[in-house]
Amino acid sequence: MAKWLTLLLVAAAPAAALAQGAAPQGQAPGAYGSVKVGAVIPQHKDLEGLDTGYSLEGALGYRLSPNLALEGGIGYFRMSGSQSAAGPTGPMTVEAEWSAVPLTASLKAIAPLEGLDLFLVAGGGVYFTTLRGTVSIPGQSATVSDKSNAFAFHLGGGAAARVSARATLGAEVRYLFGKATLFDSTGHFDSVLIQAVLGAAF
Repeated sequence: MAKWLTLLLVAAAPAAALAQGAAPQGQAPGAYGSVKVGAVIPQHKDLEGLDTGYSLEGALGYRLSPNLALEGGIGYFRMSGSQSAAGPTGPMTVEAEWSAVPLTASLKAIAPLEGLDLFLVAGGGVYFTTLRGTVSIPGQSATVSDKSNAFAFHLGGGAAARVSARATLGAEVRYLFGKATLFDSTGHFDSVLIQAVLGAAF
């Protein structure tokens, strides 16, 4: 190798090694999207009688730095259940369905590790909620429903494994705090969301 090339190699090697060691381990700043699928588990006594339901969500975000991201999402989740009781004219069955379409904004604090991002998330949003119920007695039934727009906030965390330069696969758990007024009565819809998350950087 020529003398000057050898001298440049010797001089540049330490700087290159230093730059490589200082490079962030996480995803570079930029936009990303994700799809989330999972379960919603009722937590508050106001949801007593409703079983674990399902949740779907799509999100778009922007990673401001390896350690911080902003994310907006739209989703749908639903819980349902039924109960039977003795009515004045015989056995009575009540079937209920509670659903919501959330529009949310979140802030994510990220700890990038080798091949893995650990994160905490906090945010809030507007929830377009619907409560629908059917009361059945022998020979007849009646269905009623009501809708309400409510604000709720969430706290949670999760992990995302980097499966390629642009794709991640992980899991997220959020605790949702909220209340809505339906049928002229205000009740809480506090729930836990557990979701698998598939993400892709743009």
